[in-house]
Amino acid sequence: MKVLIQGEMSFMPLPDLLQWLEMNRKTGLLTITINGVDRMIYFESGKIVFVSSGEEGHRFGEFLTGLGYLDGGTVAGALAESARSGVCFTQYLISKSYLTADVLTRVLTELAMKILVDSVAAESGTFSFSSHIPRAVRGGPIRLPTGAIILDSLRMMDEGKRRA
Repeated sequence: MKVLIQGEMSFMPLPDLLQWLEMNRKTGLLTITINGVDRMIYFESGKIVFVSSGEEGHRFGEFLTGLGYLDGGTVAGALAESARSGVCFTQYLISKSYLTADVLTRVLTELAMKILVDSVAAESGTFSFSSHIPRAVRGGPIRLPTGAIILDSLRMMDEGKRRA
């Protein structure tokens, strides 16, 4: 796995980095590390195609389970089977009619925004961007508009500050 860029979030704010990845249509894995916890955002041609986190409940399958879309056993079986067959996890869920592309897009958007809000709100952290995308993510059916996710996340943060 070749690291193409890395740095401190205090030097390059996350929204700026995400916009740069989108504008330059980059493909790869952005890993954000805050307090020893990794948050991963996968890109294909500048679009977010998958997100996950080392934080409990913020892995995509756990998030689906937490929202009541699938039970843990179904998620575990689908993860294993998609990996065994070399099919993207989200594509596998759609092909087996567990969930529709629209539902998966909504859930992935919600998780992406949660991860971004938590990451942007952090006082400090590091990032690295590598050219590696695992087979379980590559070529999936979901393409989230990075710019819209950034704006919605920042709006959500701003609304949260106003309520506090």
